[in-house]
Amino acid sequence: MQIERTFIFRGNASGVAAHIRRPDEEVVPVQAASSLPVIGGLSESTAEGRRFMNLSFESAYTRAHGDFDDPQAAVDITWGKCPPDSVPTTTTVSSLVKGLTLLNSVRVGLIRAEMVGRSGKNGDQTSITPRGSAIEGLIIEGAELIVTLNDEFFRRHDTKSKIDDAVDSDDREAARHCFEESDGMRYATLVEELHWAGKPPEGVTFDRNVVTIPDFGKLYLAEVFITDVSRRLTMVRADLGSPIGGKATGGSIETNGSTWPA
Repeated sequence: MQIERTFIFRGNASGVAAHIRRPDEEVVPVQAASSLPVIGGLSESTAEGRRFMNLSFESAYTRAHGDFDDPQAAVDITWGKCPPDSVPTTTTVSSLVKGLTLLNSVRVGLIRAEMVGRSGKNGDQTSITPRGSAIEGLIIEGAELIVTLNDEFFRRHDTKSKIDDAVDSDDREAARHCFEESDGMRYATLVEELHWAGKPPEGVTFDRNVVTIPDFGKLYLAEVFITDVSRRLTMVRADLGSPIGGKATGGSIETNGSTWPA
């Protein structure tokens, strides 16, 4: 059996989700989930605001879209005039969440995430870039934490190999945004700077993209997991520690691009 090389689309986005494990278990199913099949296409989802026991939000919207860049060439593929892997593709994923509240201690007015993935040419790594990402109106224990993000660094370094080269060359931006690598996956963050708009709440501290909050746990902001063919961006991840234990997320997206067989 002969298997034609073809591009495998992948794009996923979620709005809000949580799994609280103590003192009482509460599962918040993914609100506004979009996911592409291997052929690409369009997936959209909207969720109206809801209030759960430990989490609430005003609205959530996600979108995933993947297609060939040249519509006529896509038609030619169906006629067998050109191979499926000869036509470039673009996949765009986005998530928009408004009015997310966690345990009445943390509120985020707006979370926006978007990434664009473009298939590699001649064996090049997939180009994946963020755009327009934002965390606005982050209120912690009544105080506003200003979150400044840096999409530009990751647009310039749109492949993992470029990021690895920047890290190896002791690039200052790379050192600020890119952390540990394990088993081919690198942890990074879009966060450029965090600062309080006024007086900070007592006991709340932050280090890079991680905010530690007494009697709440930790917030991980704009974290990215990067591989040769994929990037996964989560704008807000809560690791709830005390007195309530569990995890929650807001604004999570993922895309990759690969041709199979390799």
